[in-house]
Amino acid sequence: MAQIELAQGAEWCDAHQLRANFGINRSYAYDLLDEGLIKSKNVRRRGMQRGRRLFHVASVRAYLDSLDDRRAEIWANTPDGLKHREEKRKERDQKNPGNGGTMT
Repeated sequence: MAQIELAQGAEWCDAHQLRANFGINRSYAYDLLDEGLIKSKNVRRRGMQRGRRLFHVASVRAYLDSLDDRRAEIWANTPDGLKHREEKRKERDQKNPGNGGTMT
């Protein structure tokens, strides 16, 4: 099992650490990635299709620091927040129809 607590000075963390340390679950993290609000990298061995998604801790902290109360309310996992994110996703998909929702 992955270490849950972030080491002091850690620059990257996995989804388990992201949830334990920042309260951001995996699907919410991918929403933030889609919006360009946080950064991540997919680390994998050459020739492999699957790997491990790592999130940039400084970008997560910067995102959280940028939130005001209204923005936090919109992005919270509430019906309104979910509706807002779904509308944004549809807008993005209409602008980039060939993307197919893939993440890099």
